[in-house]
Amino acid sequence: MIISDLDSSNKPVIEPALLGHNTGLEKLTLDFGSFVTPRDMIQVFTTDSEGSLLRALASLNTPGLQTLILQLHVRVPAGSTLRLQADRGLQDGSDAESWQKINDVIKGGGFNALREVFVKVAYYTRRSFDLNGPEGYDLRRVHAATEKAMQHLLWYSFGLLRLTYDVSHA
Repeated sequence: MIISDLDSSNKPVIEPALLGHNTGLEKLTLDFGSFVTPRDMIQVFTTDSEGSLLRALASLNTPGLQTLILQLHVRVPAGSTLRLQADRGLQDGSDAESWQKINDVIKGGGFNALREVFVKVAYYTRRSFDLNGPEGYDLRRVHAATEKAMQHLLWYSFGLLRLTYDVSHA
């Protein structure tokens, strides 16, 4: 996880301990730079482990935070594996219970000034493909399942959550 927007120099910081108590912080970007699979993407939000969003948010005490940007990098499997994930949906995290821990942190009061939360998903593929073709269709289905799962976040019900994505070919 890379943290930015902590100071005027806007240099990335990799030390989550710096997030503790910061009353002047208005904008924060958390970049989960490690690649995850579409299936594992939801676990960034719902799992309490080292480097998880849940841990990072629980360590925050930033009453002035107005904008939170979460960046996820997702490696897209080719062909049938992507189709299988699209067919199954993102079963982990598809129920409200999976999101309870992060929603408890959100309800904790440290995010009362938030006006907007952006989740930016960057999908990376090994080869290019037609986004209007079968693989593009499967990718859109995976993204739609992600969007549906994230509707369990309180930020969604508050009208603060915006989910965007782009596709790059590596």
